[in-house]
Order: sequence, then structure tokens, then C-alpha cells
Amino acid sequence: MAHDGGGGVRRTAEAGPAVYRAGRCHADRAGPATAPAHLPAGHRDLPQGSGLEDTTVYTFSRQEFLQYAGATPQFAIALIALLSTRLRHVTEYAESLAYLDVHARLARILLEMADRYGVGTDGGVEIDFDLTQTDLATMVGATRERVNRALASFRSQGLLELRGRKIALLDTPRLRQRIS
Repeated sequence: MAHDGGGGVRRTAEAGPAVYRAGRCHADRAGPATAPAHLPAGHRDLPQGSGLEDTTVYTFSRQEFLQYAGATPQFAIALIALLSTRLRHVTEYAESLAYLDVHARLARILLEMADRYGVGTDGGVEIDFDLTQTDLATMVGATRERVNRALASFRSQGLLELRGRKIALLDTPRLRQRIS
């Protein structure tokens, strides 16, 4: 469980692409998270995490988790709400893969990240989260090259500006139209 900070969790599958989920809270400590060495070989393919910024992560056993969830109804209700939200996001992601092209999926991800992590600037909204094109490609479900072309297209249309690893959205209404 991530307490604060920001990072991503990546789970790879032999038969498919990596699944990446980024998150962010308030910073405290950093460090990579991987499957513990004591796990049997068949269980070592657990998600791997890396801190994109200082992150504090807590772990607890399944037994401790079940005991706490059983003794704390508020926690169990909050967990159900969280899992429902995650299920809705996964369903929306699957729909976007089926029905939207790379440009629309990228626009959608950038707008969601701007809503969560955006900082208003003179020229638009800067996403205050360091991202590589590979990170974006994994989130969008496309190759880095296709995301690079989509970013270049958005840049030439005046929709966004790249500022190192940060992205500034210059025209969010037109970017939203790209999703429709």
C-alpha cells in the first residue's frame, strides 16, 4: 500500500504487454519495490514498482489484511468503493482500446493526468508528473513510436508543448474534441 509519494506499478505478462498504473500522493521516502525473494518461483511475477518521486510504501500479510478488513467495516466499505472505481477505469480502458485510435487514447490519458496532476500556467495546464514516451505508450496501449508521432501531431496543431519530461496542455477544449 502506497502511503505517499508517486510511482508506478508495472506487471509484465509473457503473452502480452506490460500493464502500468501510475499514482501519486504526498512525498516522504523512496525506493523500488519488487516481489520478495522468499516467494516461490511461481509467485515471483508480482507487480514491480518504482518511485517516480519520493514514495512511502507499507506491506502487510494477507492474514493481517483480512483481519483488519473484518474488524473495520469503514475500511471494507472504502475498499469496495476503491475497487469499484478501479473496475470502472479498467472497463473504460478496454473500451478505449477497442474504439479509440492512438491519438484519442493519448488525448484521454493526457487530459486525465492534467485533471489529477495539472498545474495552471500562463499558457495552459502543465502535467506535474515526469513521464517518458515509453510510460505514455504503455498507458495508452501503443508503441513508443506511435505515441511519439501522436505527440508531434498534437504539438504541430498547438495542442500541447513538451517541456523536458513534463507536458503542457495548451488547448484542452480542442484536445477533448479529439476524443469524440
